[in-house]
Amino acid sequence: MQKQQFVLAGIALSVASALAHADASSTGSNDSDAVSALSKVTVTANKKEEALAKVAPNINVVTRSQLDENAASDLAGIVKDVPGVSVEGQNSKFGAAEVTIRGLSGARSRVLTLVDDERLPDTYSGASDQALTNWRGGKDFVEPDTLKQVEVIKGPSSGLYGGGSLGGVVSYRTFQASDFVDDDKTFYGGFKQSYDGANKGTGSTVTLATKQGELSGLLMLTSRRAEETDNMGDKGGSGTSRTQADPQLVKTQNVLAKVGIDHGDHALTLSLEDFRRSTYTNYLEGVTGSTKADDLDVGVKRSKVALDYRYRGDGNFDGVKLKVYHQQLRDRQNETKLTTTRATDLYTWDQDLWGLNGQTGWQLGGHHLTTGTELVVKNSERDMPKSTGTDAKYYPATKGYQFGVFVQDEFELGRFSLTPSLRYDLSRITPENDAVYLANSGTVTSKDKFSASAWSPKLSIKTALSERLTGFVNLVTGFRAPTFEELYLGHDYSVYRMMLIPNVKLKAETSQGIELGSKYASDSWNWDNTAFYNKYDNFIEQKSFVAGSTTYYQYQNIAQAHIYGFETSAKWAFAQDWLLSSSLAWAKGYNDTDHTALDSVDPLRVINSLAYQQDRWGSTLKWTVSAKKAAGDVSNSAYFRTPGYGVLDLSGWYKLNKQTTLRLAVNNLTNKKYWNWSDVKTLQSSAYPMDRFTQSGRYVTASIETRF
Repeated sequence: MQKQQFVLAGIALSVASALAHADASSTGSNDSDAVSALSKVTVTANKKEEALAKVAPNINVVTRSQLDENAASDLAGIVKDVPGVSVEGQNSKFGAAEVTIRGLSGARSRVLTLVDDERLPDTYSGASDQALTNWRGGKDFVEPDTLKQVEVIKGPSSGLYGGGSLGGVVSYRTFQASDFVDDDKTFYGGFKQSYDGANKGTGSTVTLATKQGELSGLLMLTSRRAEETDNMGDKGGSGTSRTQADPQLVKTQNVLAKVGIDHGDHALTLSLEDFRRSTYTNYLEGVTGSTKADDLDVGVKRSKVALDYRYRGDGNFDGVKLKVYHQQLRDRQNETKLTTTRATDLYTWDQDLWGLNGQTGWQLGGHHLTTGTELVVKNSERDMPKSTGTDAKYYPATKGYQFGVFVQDEFELGRFSLTPSLRYDLSRITPENDAVYLANSGTVTSKDKFSASAWSPKLSIKTALSERLTGFVNLVTGFRAPTFEELYLGHDYSVYRMMLIPNVKLKAETSQGIELGSKYASDSWNWDNTAFYNKYDNFIEQKSFVAGSTTYYQYQNIAQAHIYGFETSAKWAFAQDWLLSSSLAWAKGYNDTDHTALDSVDPLRVINSLAYQQDRWGSTLKWTVSAKKAAGDVSNSAYFRTPGYGVLDLSGWYKLNKQTTLRLAVNNLTNKKYWNWSDVKTLQSSAYPMDRFTQSGRYVTASIETRF
């Protein structure tokens, strides 16, 4: 069955690719609104506003309509259909998850996440790389209903975005008041109610916007409530053999408020956001032996205030963008165990982040220049006060900053459009003389400062190969300084025969890569292709070794690693109101030191969809096919290798009237049992009942939205 699925998926993709060269006139006026709408999508991935059709194919956009179609209520729903992108830790005990782009994960700060050009705070990613992905923190603390669109840049992006973008960038764009109101329509109100059958989740969002002269305002309020995400496990009870999802209650509230003044060429916007989520888990799988009960209560709060100033230039001057912002992350993990030795442990993670961004651009002869700067200051601390009265810490409190400055030039050379850029980054981290950390076998003091800098060049070349076909070449570099965890993580776990050892000698990761791509566009066709090869130096991985009866863990630089792959996507409006879409992502990655596979790389995935839409209603049938994880694609033969699968989803929408839209979807139509590789990588079936990590069976999502 799996082979048949791949044959059919391959045929669909091959037919789409071959027909892309057909004359667009064959479909005449039967072009689809969905295809023509792509030409209207604008992105700012290259630090300037431009049409999506004009940028390289490694830049993908998730529009608001796609978010609605996927009933996005979390990070997994946001990037569900982006080729080469996956999410790990989807059923996290912390209620959070991380994005992986082309085999590089945000769990180790290799993917940069931005909200309106503001860096999100760092999260605690786990004491060990061997830890279960559902026991790690992540950056899933952005409310999907507040998003206008999401831009995903795949591949090293340090030439413009600096440190932390080794694997790519996920850039969220939230709504502005101007998306709802203008001088003619001065008030907007909206209400959305949603339901997710996978976790019995409900969500409500209220949107209010107004414009009075030069003053505008936006207020969005969201509240969600959900239970555990169902899986295909059928064994309940307690203990390590349990395969059903542990009982869970998740509550989320988000407030987004913006006030703007638009006076002539000047615009000033004040933004406030407050995201709160509480996740209670009855950890039944942990109830074994002397542990009679195990509960985990996690509270996450992200708050921010930002002031954005823009001066709109004219003629040869682009204007000025300035932003100053402050974000605060508070994470409280309260674990209560009923045992003979301890009752309650509280784990805290705090980070305060201050940021300053500036950018300007101008036309100078045949050159369009853009320059910008960024400063980020972070104070971070993780504490573990125990019920016994003794505190513990894995690493000391730290202070650090990142500074970057870039310049980009765009000019024409014959039939070629060239865009070189260069960015300089400086990163510094200073640990404090932390008495609690030192009292718990810590060895790092304030003298163990870390500093790294890098020059990151980039060259983009674009040329018209024909009237409808454009070729792209990107020569890219990346830079990532070690995180405070990788540098300073150290703790004596001798009672568990385990030791965590800090490594203050770590070097920054760097990368060099090349990307070749093409874009074909007509009235009825869009077809994007890209092939990439990225080489990484000083790649950081956690290594372990055994001495006596104790296992030691330490982050170390390995010599080199590389990842290469291919991605393609096509959309074909083959008849009036009909749209056929297909995408494929394939990649391989290897550690060049020990010649083993990089476990973070996902297996091949194909997504095919058939959509029909009119002005009043529409429907989409989607078929997602994933290859199995082959034996040669894992670093350890003992790891569980996910089998291939094919999953069908059916969704539809209907306009009840001009103001109200109803959406309904049935996901996993055939009730297929399957695993996502990103959730189980590095797990051994001999150690865990793998049905515990299966995805949800058949379930329904629905929403109703009213606008006035």
